[in-house]
Amino acid sequence: MKHTAFQGVLLLVPFVGCASGGRDLPEPPALPAEAFLEGSEAPGALGATEARVETPSVQPVPAGPGTPAQAETREAESAVADDLGDLGPRPVGSVAGQPVTAEDLLLEWNDISSRELWLVTERLVTSRLALAEAQRMNIRLEPAEVEKRVESERRELRAEIVRRGLEIEEEDFIRRQLKLEPKRYIARLRRATIHQLLAERAVRASSLSTESVMVRLIVVEDQASMQEVQAALDSGADFAEMAQRYSIDESAKEGGLVPFVVWQEHAPLARLAFRTKEGEVGGPLDTADHLFLVKVETFRPALEGDWQTLRVPVERSLADFPVSDGEFLSWKLAIEERYPVDLSALVELLGTAR
Repeated sequence: MKHTAFQGVLLLVPFVGCASGGRDLPEPPALPAEAFLEGSEAPGALGATEARVETPSVQPVPAGPGTPAQAETREAESAVADDLGDLGPRPVGSVAGQPVTAEDLLLEWNDISSRELWLVTERLVTSRLALAEAQRMNIRLEPAEVEKRVESERRELRAEIVRRGLEIEEEDFIRRQLKLEPKRYIARLRRATIHQLLAERAVRASSLSTESVMVRLIVVEDQASMQEVQAALDSGADFAEMAQRYSIDESAKEGGLVPFVVWQEHAPLARLAFRTKEGEVGGPLDTADHLFLVKVETFRPALEGDWQTLRVPVERSLADFPVSDGEFLSWKLAIEERYPVDLSALVELLGTAR
């Protein structure tokens, strides 16, 4: 199935902070994804002083009045909870009378494909961080928006069936080709969609709550290319056109546009952007491998307030600019300073140097 660039980031960003490092903010108890929908009867956000739940688990939200979409989501979440609720520490199977445990699977997976295992682990960590922040901010989603995104993913699935030249229904494809039970598959798809939507809103709310800069960026590999770009700009060439022509950065296809650069003391690009005046070009910035030019389009002041205050500007901003890889990575590095992340037991089990 097709994924957005931001969804790809959930799988590919380097993991930082395996140990809690002395941070004492308690982990929030886990809530089912459906609890973040408008009109749900789930408890609201918890403060940093709430008691920690030692063994959080996915539990269905009690049935209550709501839209048909909410009712369907509630049923789907219950199905997922049925899958997860009985796992505990018991073996996941047996071979020749000997138990097969989750630890056995992790060790075998690590031996075969360590990178893949850690990519999945990083995605899980990122999802949990986004849920924790969404819970703290009391972010709520419109059920219709969730269903719209789920349906978009299902359309991609149906398009894949057509591309393969298969004349079977969606459920048959899930059952035969993906080897999954359709109802549970859709439940997990909906849950992942809710997590993705929450992450987008948590990231953008953080960006809007901090001073930020919208810039255009040109990245080249050598001094000769930079001189050629600067000569063209000095002659009146358009910065966006030069970005499309010369820049090797992914932003080139958008004329070098990077909608959100937030302040980071240790980020050379952020330091350059924040010391360049609006409408002017800063640089070149010479790093180990590349040279950068930035043109500052807009400075944004920080917005203050809770989710009720930030909701409208966040939604409008997301409609204009999806979360970029760079914006997400900046958020992730910052959010790990707020919540403890401790994978030391997994590292010890696998004997991995992280």
